[in-house]
Amino acid sequence: MWYMILALLIWASSFTAGKYAYTAFDPVLTVQFRLLIAGCIALPVFVKHYRQIDKALSKKLWLLALLNFPIALMLQFVGLKYTSASSAVTIVGAEPLFVMLIGALFFGQKNHWYDWVLGGLAFFGIVLLVTGGSLDGTVSVFGSLLLILAGLAFVFSMFWGKDVMQQIDAKIYTAMILVLGALVCIPFSLVFTESWAVFLQPVNPLAFGAVLYLGVACSWLAYWLFNKGLQSTPTKMSAMLIVLEPVFGVLFAMLILGEKLQWLSAIGVVMVIGSTIGSAILHNKQTKPV
Repeated sequence: MWYMILALLIWASSFTAGKYAYTAFDPVLTVQFRLLIAGCIALPVFVKHYRQIDKALSKKLWLLALLNFPIALMLQFVGLKYTSASSAVTIVGAEPLFVMLIGALFFGQKNHWYDWVLGGLAFFGIVLLVTGGSLDGTVSVFGSLLLILAGLAFVFSMFWGKDVMQQIDAKIYTAMILVLGALVCIPFSLVFTESWAVFLQPVNPLAFGAVLYLGVACSWLAYWLFNKGLQSTPTKMSAMLIVLEPVFGVLFAMLILGEKLQWLSAIGVVMVIGSTIGSAILHNKQTKPV
């Protein structure tokens, strides 16, 4: 569980790093470059182990790379172009509910009553977190739909990824999907990139430093930590932990960017953290031997 919390803490910092990266890079190019950086770091492990993996498992890894990056990550960034950041954070907060619905419908997962209650409270906390501040931009149905599809893709990748990691180590799994993800993202980047100006303008050290941080910390390190934690953490508990990401993101914005938290948003933060802690306690009691 602690590996996942650390990963989410690092992922949350990507919102702040992205602010600096976007001063020079198109958002879609930012995703592509961060994956290329992470893929280069993971390449030695990929080269060493890829040929040893059987074809059936290899196909699953290609599918998971597609779900994690071109679909989940790219759709999220493209969706942000059409809708407000506030609505995007709210949809991220709904992912625990997505996990419970998809788990029940497709993977035979049994949910306790408190899973639904705490998942709903966490989602409501995210809504308060968003509406407590100023709404930035217009809520778009199309943009929201892309973000929902991105969230669903990520949830499916969690279930299937956990199954694959029963067969290979989390480090190897992470290397596989990062390298494959960087490759399968290339066609999407060519289609969705709107500005190639970064190749025509003077070097922006701060923006390049931000992209480097996104590649090394937010992609390579954070995905390894998350996948390592996912191996030993129940999927429902993993989903509850995910809602901490926007909370961490807000805290980073306050500490680094100087943003202020309104009282309604503060209540939302307390609700999200409380729901997550409650879920951890209840699931821990369920797993303890009687």
